Amino acid sequence: MDIAISLLLWSCLEEEDKSPARDEGKIHGIDASSGVVVMALNISLGDQVLDLHVALSAKVCMILDLLRGSGSVTGLDVARHR
Repeated sequence: MDIAISLLLWSCLEEEDKSPARDEGKIHGIDASSGVVVMALNISLGDQVLDLHVALSAKVCMILDLLRGSGSVTGLDVARHR
């Protein structure tokens, strides 16, 4: 997917809308700067990705979307609650 289109789709979810799906936690947004980081990785199907700072996991979700069920993502974070 074209980088600009991908970031547009993800950043649209970041808007402060009050849709029922967002309120119910069914969709989450990602800021454009995080999306750029993911796109810079140039992820290919089958890749194995290690995220050492998961935070709210938006980047992990985007990576999983790009992998389309292939490869793997391992996420670590220093905070126990994550």
